[in-house]
Amino acid sequence: GGLAPNSFTLTIEDDVPVVATGVTPIVAAVEEDDMADGDGDLSSGNNEDGSTDADEASGSGDTSIATLFSIGADEHEGEATDLIYGIDTDVSGLDALGLESKGDAVTFASTGTVLTATAGGREIMTFTVDADTGNWDVDLKDQFDHVDDGADDENMELVNDTGGTLDAIDLSSYLTVTDYDGDTVGGLAPNSFTLTIEDDVP
Repeated sequence: GGLAPNSFTLTIEDDVPVVATGVTPIVAAVEEDDMADGDGDLSSGNNEDGSTDADEASGSGDTSIATLFSIGADEHEGEATDLIYGIDTDVSGLDALGLESKGDAVTFASTGTVLTATAGGREIMTFTVDADTGNWDVDLKDQFDHVDDGADDENMELVNDTGGTLDAIDLSSYLTVTDYDGDTVGGLAPNSFTLTIEDDVP
């Protein structure tokens, strides 16, 4: 007896991470004012308001990258390292923005968890994602060139090649998460995660 093979089969469809809906966009805001040579930065800002370390920013909890994704069924209870948050290694789209620092072109490189911006041989910024938690840190080390808006104020608008204004660097499409069985998703909606850099003025 017994049925022939494949007379009765069971299929189990995989679940994959997806972009979460109804999330609160995350803005990483840093200021050139707070850069200081003594802190290892390459420029020193005019810190009129006396703020501390505003050239750095970080996010966890409600502002973690983890809030932007829905993992689904393929999590692994008790082993956070089986979820991997990161940054796409192809960040050529950021190079195409045509950003500048001291007149030098800004280029970007990603290791998968660390995004580094360089210009003229200078490391001007790092953006780091904790692979286990989705927490993140930004460290601004040197200036990004800003547009003169005619008001001589501390504006956000960056010199760029987009043909329009650019008051934030949108990192949304470069953020990723990989679940327990290796499914990776990215492609967050525009402006889900943006970086603003406030100009320093004399």
